[in-house]
Amino acid sequence: MVNGISHLLPQAVLDSIAESQICLSNKDDKADSKGGFSLISCWNLIRIKRMPKTWSDVIWKAAVPPKISFFMWKLFHDAIPIDSKISQCGVQLASCCNCCTSSKCEDINHLLVDSELANYIWHSMSRIFVFSLFPNESIKARLMRICSRRYRSSLVGELTKVVPLIICWEILKERCNRRYDNKASSSITILKRVVNDLQDCSFLSKPSKDATHAEEIVLSCLNIQPKCYQQRKKIIVKWLKIPSS
Repeated sequence: MVNGISHLLPQAVLDSIAESQICLSNKDDKADSKGGFSLISCWNLIRIKRMPKTWSDVIWKAAVPPKISFFMWKLFHDAIPIDSKISQCGVQLASCCNCCTSSKCEDINHLLVDSELANYIWHSMSRIFVFSLFPNESIKARLMRICSRRYRSSLVGELTKVVPLIICWEILKERCNRRYDNKASSSITILKRVVNDLQDCSFLSKPSKDATHAEEIVLSCLNIQPKCYQQRKKIIVKWLKIPSS
């Protein structure tokens, strides 16, 4: 390394560098996966890496309708007026989940994750978009895990980040319809509403990659036409010198 910069520094500085001893720990001495220590591995150790995505990066998207974004904002701020939240304010009430056939206490995780309606919707969409569902997972953890992942910049990749938000939105809408309007819809009807919302969101998304064959199958299940990414044509411009006359 000193030989590579010998023509740039004075001899006294080169001697000082050669005599210096750098003590590295076992971890720093093997910065890369092959057990070596290179310049790029050193840079990866000291550089400021990109901050992880927060919940605000997940809900505020161009493909998400504003009403759903504001609903998710209230969810992450624990401002959804369900039975458990009302009870925390000192109001005594008999809690009952309207999305289950059996009487169970209603809280945000049970309503959007563990209820019978939520289980049906989540498992149906997970088979289409191929994402994992873990037991005893909170709704916030599930949203962050699915929506903050890196997907292909295609239409299916964009919709995969949107579908968890739409699922929560449709479940809460059905809960309010059953409780306040006494109008209950079947689970299949709710699933169709989720698909219709995804079709509306597909017009707002702007993919930068064409769909693969597997993604075309997903879009056909949702009755969504794949978008073709139109790459901008490069035009070479040549300036001509202005005549002296």
